[in-house]
Amino acid sequence: MWPSRAVRLLLAALLCLWAAGVAAGQDTWILWSGSVRKGEVPVRREAGQTLAAADVMVSSLGLAPRGRNDALVVAFEGKKLEFWVDSPVARLNGALVPLPSPPVQEGDRWWVDAAAALRLFNQFLVSAGRPGDLQWKGVGELPSPAPERAVSPPPSRGATSPSPASASRGTKNVLKGLRWGDQGDALRAVLDLETSEGVEVRNLPGRVEVILPGAVPGGVLLTSPQEDRVKVQATVYGDRTVLAFPHRTSGVRAVTLQKPPRLVLDFRGTGGGGAALSPVPTAASEGERPSAPTAAPEPTGGTERMERVFKGKRPVVALDPGHGGKDPGAMANGLREKDVNLKVGLLLRSILEQYGVDARLTRGDDRYLKLGERTQLANNWNADLFVSLHCNALPAGRHSKGVELYLMALPSDKDAMRLALFENKELGEGGKEGQAASDRRTKLLLQILGDMQQNEKISESTSVAEVLFAAGKQGGLPMKRVAQAPFFVLRGAAMPALLVEMGFLTERDEAALLNQPGYQERIASSLARGIVNYLKR
Repeated sequence: MWPSRAVRLLLAALLCLWAAGVAAGQDTWILWSGSVRKGEVPVRREAGQTLAAADVMVSSLGLAPRGRNDALVVAFEGKKLEFWVDSPVARLNGALVPLPSPPVQEGDRWWVDAAAALRLFNQFLVSAGRPGDLQWKGVGELPSPAPERAVSPPPSRGATSPSPASASRGTKNVLKGLRWGDQGDALRAVLDLETSEGVEVRNLPGRVEVILPGAVPGGVLLTSPQEDRVKVQATVYGDRTVLAFPHRTSGVRAVTLQKPPRLVLDFRGTGGGGAALSPVPTAASEGERPSAPTAAPEPTGGTERMERVFKGKRPVVALDPGHGGKDPGAMANGLREKDVNLKVGLLLRSILEQYGVDARLTRGDDRYLKLGERTQLANNWNADLFVSLHCNALPAGRHSKGVELYLMALPSDKDAMRLALFENKELGEGGKEGQAASDRRTKLLLQILGDMQQNEKISESTSVAEVLFAAGKQGGLPMKRVAQAPFFVLRGAAMPALLVEMGFLTERDEAALLNQPGYQERIASSLARGIVNYLKR
């Protein structure tokens, strides 16, 4: 018996909808918790990325999302996971977690990068005391058994793993998993690897850093079972990921093993707030201790007398002369900010190159670049550091002098906020409405930042600022302060980032100094010395 005409029309409509979904790259994945099927989740592919319906993931877990106009919030057992519209970060229990792309909201549907969503929901569940064993599988597939852990780590505030899309960029991810074991007198971390090729281990006081090609795959939990002794932090640098293990132990031993490839870190005993590391041997250099960092030689009267410091692998520093082209920046006392920024940038590049640093300019002439394009260049270069050069200005009737160093974080005071609003003004589209749009986006960034001090990149940027501030004082510059504000030009950098305000154009005598080639070289020499000292550390 043939179905009725109404049923046939309904089936035809459903078939059209299905075909449209296939054409648009939509599909359905199964969300599993261990061996328990939780439900079907819509996914779609666009711009080379796979997005999952995060709101359906919440419902599949038996939780109720708190939908808002601009946020998707899920709370359970006092823990909270939040996604925001147009935000490149999510917030997990107050800590910011980078996303490969901002979520897309369409009605009640929230599309989030599938790998990042899985990782975040697993960490959310672990923090709430539930198993973090969610897995994606296609329709009809069964999940593979979860690997056993020798020690089950507790929840970790701020311990996040970068999403694959944010770091891999075509580079194969070598990390497969992170396991922990109690060895009695030592806490052991085992990094299971696809290959040990390209993996580096660095000795630092109170800290071990493991440089890994690619990203940390979704589902790998970066948590420690004994956070009072050892913590885990992850930072994405272009197509590399640095796993940092800050520790309070008396010594660390690292050994690279094969068949299967793995890196073993033994944190032995307890120490007082970052004891000096014992040698960290690797398969390539068993027992070799890296030399202690030394200060960069101070330039003396000209860039031609720099001593080459980096003679092997050259660190990459992205130098960003602010403004340019149609955007002159601040203008006062006959000077345009964009011109001073470029002159110092060119000098700084020349000095750093003679130190052996691979220094690259976002602009080497008077051209206009959008804020996002500047940090994107740095990310494409896999830069180790991003430094944006600017000159300051104050409204009529107000006065100040000196060099200021800024991090991207919550504003330290109203002057820092005022400066951020000025530097972010290009985010608008011109006129009063454009400026209002820029101000709204800056204030939205304030909301997004939240507890930014949990972010490892901010911690590293603080270290950069401290070293550059000391170098500036050593070079006789009028160093004023290290402060923080929500600068969009720093937001997209996947490495430690700093904005340097080299002086106030609105002060007649300081503007005259900033216009002198000798003073510009003095600024560049001091910044170069600080950058090299930081890179040596």
